[in-house]
Amino acid sequence: MLPPKRALEIEDFNVTEAQDAIEALERVRSEQIVAYAPVRWRDQLWSVAISVPASEINHLIQSVYTKQMVFLGTVIAIIMGGSPGLIVIFSRWNKTLEAEVKSKTADLSRTNKELAQAN
Repeated sequence: MLPPKRALEIEDFNVTEAQDAIEALERVRSEQIVAYAPVRWRDQLWSVAISVPASEINHLIQSVYTKQMVFLGTVIAIIMGGSPGLIVIFSRWNKTLEAEVKSKTADLSRTNKELAQAN
């Protein structure tokens, strides 16, 4: 139970102030992530700390995770979409090379026969 003076202060709030107070209280009660580091200043050792609500960190991590998944999906789509095109290009190139090898082999065979007949 609140002391009478505190109860009067709460009764004097309007609805918006009460909602603001509740939100501030929820922020204070929410999980916090704390980081601190020692700092040497003027031959004294101090600790500097910062605290952030875990929900804000989760929001930041979620946005980075979402962007990473979109990037990864795009890369996979490009790879999967480009692979059939590369297969077709290399297949056509392979057929062209095979035709060139057959042509050169026929030329060499013909030249070999001509040389054999000349000797």
